[in-house]
Amino acid sequence: MIKYYKLDKTFGPVGSISGITIFIAGIITTFYSVGGIVLIVFGAFVGFTGNGTYIDFENRRVKNTTKLFGIIGVGKWINIDENSSIEIQRSNVVWRTYSKSNRAIDIADKYYYVILHKSRKDSVPLIKTTSIILANSEALVLKQKLGITKV
Repeated sequence: MIKYYKLDKTFGPVGSISGITIFIAGIITTFYSVGGIVLIVFGAFVGFTGNGTYIDFENRRVKNTTKLFGIIGVGKWINIDENSSIEIQRSNVVWRTYSKSNRAIDIADKYYYVILHKSRKDSVPLIKTTSIILANSEALVLKQKLGITKV
């Protein structure tokens, strides 16, 4: 059984909203000009591109993927071995944009990621949650389903 977990948008919330706006403007512009197709493609790329993770429980492997245009998944499968471990990591990301009056607007994202560590170099975020309690329960479930014994 393969399960998909959505992580986040590549260009953040501001880029996603801007891309969707450009996408809609491109659809409207296409009725008047062929140049609207460029806006549709650019808006779809910026607005819908996001990151996620596929977990294959039967074959014990994970795939960190970037979905281009929200549809085309790009990434490679990583096998889970006896040296793999799962941990929880807190993420404090702040997205900043400026309005026309030059005021800064900050959007804070405080999440907890359940991360698979295969070696010192290879780490794959598996699940994104909003609370530490939910992250702990998801980490325990994943350890059990994937057969990971290392702490």
